[in-house]
Amino acid sequence: MSVHVMSAPADDTVDCADLAARRHQNAVLSALLKDCAHGDQAALARFYELTSPWIYTLIARRTSSAAEADDEVVTVYAKVWRRSVDFAGAGQSALAWTTSIAFEGRTRRHRSRL
Repeated sequence: MSVHVMSAPADDTVDCADLAARRHQNAVLSALLKDCAHGDQAALARFYELTSPWIYTLIARRTSSAAEADDEVVTVYAKVWRRSVDFAGAGQSALAWTTSIAFEGRTRRHRSRL
């Protein structure tokens, strides 16, 4: 099974195949989070494999070093593991939910420096 995290389209066109692929992607990622909630470490590893390039890029743009970005990514996925039981009621896609966890950490760290 191959699922890749996709980027947003450059224009406003909607490709039905792309929409179907995004729905499939979300279904796969959601299933992995549900498996994480049941203690499946392999599911977390696969979820990390599929989503970490996106999360790392978001975090790296807002940090001063690769080492800081690496540390924050580890923190994000530790939170994903602990909070995966809360995902079902989140009302978001799996990637959006994980992104919100990443931004939550960045916001706290930024505020603490002010």
